[in-house]
Order: sequence, then C-alpha cells, then structure tokens
Amino acid sequence: MKPALELWHEACFYLKFYYFGHSTLRLAPKIRRMTATLIQDLRGKRGEFKDAHRYIEELRGAIADSHTLFHNADEYSKLVRIYSGKIQYDSGFGLDFLTSNDSGTEILINEVLADSPAAMLGIQPFDRVVRVNKKRLSSKENLNWYLSQVSFVELLIARGSVNNPIEFQVSLQKTRLPDLKLPYVYRYSPPSQTTPIFVLRIPSFRGNKSIAPRVHQLVRQIQEIGAKSLILDLRGNDGGAVSECYGAASAFVLEAKNLSQTRLQSYTVGYDGWRCMTNDPRDQKNYDIPEPAFWQGKTVVLVNLVTSSCGEVMANLLQRHQILVLGETTDGRLNTTAEFWQLSDGSALQITNARTLDLTKKPLPEFVTPNEKMADDQAKTVNTGNDALLERAYHLLKM
Repeated sequence: MKPALELWHEACFYLKFYYFGHSTLRLAPKIRRMTATLIQDLRGKRGEFKDAHRYIEELRGAIADSHTLFHNADEYSKLVRIYSGKIQYDSGFGLDFLTSNDSGTEILINEVLADSPAAMLGIQPFDRVVRVNKKRLSSKENLNWYLSQVSFVELLIARGSVNNPIEFQVSLQKTRLPDLKLPYVYRYSPPSQTTPIFVLRIPSFRGNKSIAPRVHQLVRQIQEIGAKSLILDLRGNDGGAVSECYGAASAFVLEAKNLSQTRLQSYTVGYDGWRCMTNDPRDQKNYDIPEPAFWQGKTVVLVNLVTSSCGEVMANLLQRHQILVLGETTDGRLNTTAEFWQLSDGSALQITNARTLDLTKKPLPEFVTPNEKMADDQAKTVNTGNDALLERAYHLLKM
C-alpha cells in the first residue's frame, strides 16, 4: 500500500474511534467518499506521506471542531517538547508586541516574559514603546526586525494616558530566555489613582509542572505582603495542559474539578484542594501542588474573544464559585478536551476525545459568558493609553 494511503487510513481510524466532540458531520460516509478520491488522485504516483496531508486537513476542517487539529511533524515535535517540560532557550529581551497606534508613533507591548530583562526593569503589558535607541519605528514588524539585529537596546517607554503619559527609559541587554510563557504579577493603577492592585497574568497553560506551581507561588508571595485584591488576567490565554489549568484554579477554589466523558469511560479531572484527582489516563503529567497557596482576597477575572480551552476552564471554575468574570464572550472550547495521536510520518492528530461536565453531570457551556460584558478594544488601548478592562476591574475591586 502506498504510504499516503496508509497514513490516510491511520488518521481515519483514530478519528472514527476516538472523536467525541459535538460535530454533526457523518464521519463514515465522508471518509468513504474522500478515500475514493484519494485513490484516484494517487494513480500513477508514488503516494508519499505528504500527499495525504491535505486530505487529512480537509477532513479535519469538515468536522468543524476547533479542538480537533492536524499538526505536521515539526509542529508536533515542538508541542511534545513543551508539554513534556523540555525547555529550549533563545536570545531575546522578553517583549512581545501587539500593534502600533494610528499615527505609527507608539507600539503596544502585549506580553512581558516572566523573569526577563524587561520584566526585571518594570516594563508591563500595555506599556508603549516610543523610541528605540532614540529612533521611532512605525510597526511591530520593524521593531521585531530591529531588535533581532542588536544585543543591547535603549527603549523610551510610555505608560498611561497618551495625553499625560508617564515616560521612562530602560536599557536592555539581550539574554538567553526560555520559550515558555510563565505567569507573572505586576502592580497596576489607572490614571488619577495612586493605590495599585496586583495583576496576575497567565498567558498560557502550555507546560509541564511549571504553570500551576508558579501560580501558587505568586499567590502566596503577594498574600504574604498583604495584598487583598487581585485582577486575574486570562486574556489571550489559548489553553494548554489540563493539569496546569486545574492546578492553577486550585489556588482560588477548593474544588477545582469537573467530569470528563470519553466514548469509553467517565472520570473526575482536576484538583481537590491541592491534591490531583485522576486526569485523562493518556495524560501522565498528573501531580500534586508541592507548596499550595489559597487566595483569600477579592478577585476579578478578565477574558476576551481568544481566551480558549484551558483558559476558559479556569475562568468557568472561578465563575461557578461566585468570582466575577469581566470582558468578552470567550472562544468556545470550554466543554471539550483533546489529546494527541501521533501518525506514522511523525505528524499528529489532535482529536477532541472527551466532553466536559460539571460534578452534577451537567454539560458545561460552550464558552464563558462574562458576568459583566465589556469589549477588549486593543486598538483603543494603544491610541488612548488606557486599558479599559483593567481600569474597570480596578474600580470593581475598589467598590
């Protein structure tokens, strides 16, 4: 049998046997039709593995489930490394940029890598880069290219309202940084306010035994210095490892757990206090939180349109425990989970293999609906200098 056809049959088997999402596609007839087309297409050809890729991607697209994906060998290798906890290092300054303002004079900082040179010098998300080595750069693409060419840089940073910004200069030396987005905290106060509140930013749950323990560590640290209010920022969090998001949620709620139902079985997933319940039998990354903390103060959770998967799970768990969620309706992958199945050529299918229910066996909603809806207008943020969601969360906590 030609390699392409072998790979196709392998992918179809996994999808037929393990898929347990909410797609309405009749999978078997679709596979029969596509198999006939593939056989016809391979006549007179060697039929390499890569010739099946577009068919697998087409079938995945027809399923129309955003949790079910096809990854080529390179993409899957990177995912395996990240989820297994094997960290790679690259040189950088620890900054990720989002967009420039309408006039092209300032560029919005989207993320600050934890423990990076930028973080150590107090740069925060939603600060703006005004000048780089005394030059103005008009786009994030130009800025990223420029930073890739130098090992030392001086940045003029603006914070707060564009009409009355706080400006400061920092000097950054490029250093080796892990390709892992860890949680971090910073202090925030809106214009005209002088008392800051801590923001706990969780950019992602992609990792292994690194995200949840760090959330507990940060919660413990700010609580020890007397923090009473916290903004938990999950905007843009695209999910990751189940053990990480439930473990992180256990710093805020005592029962951070749900039920997971596959075609073959149901099981409890999550944390009871700081002890890990049984997770997906295919997931060998289960662990108890080594030094657990429990947040005692007030919390507001921020979400947006691209808060997804495990990011939605954490927001939903906190919302169910009467913690206010502010922002936009989320991406819509809350009520399912997915696992990877590697294929013969090193590529992999990420298949929605389980549905998520609460402890009463009621299916979770598709997405998180905030208690208070508010647009996360990042273009407005860079043009005005004010993050409206952060500002609203601050005032809700001060009420």
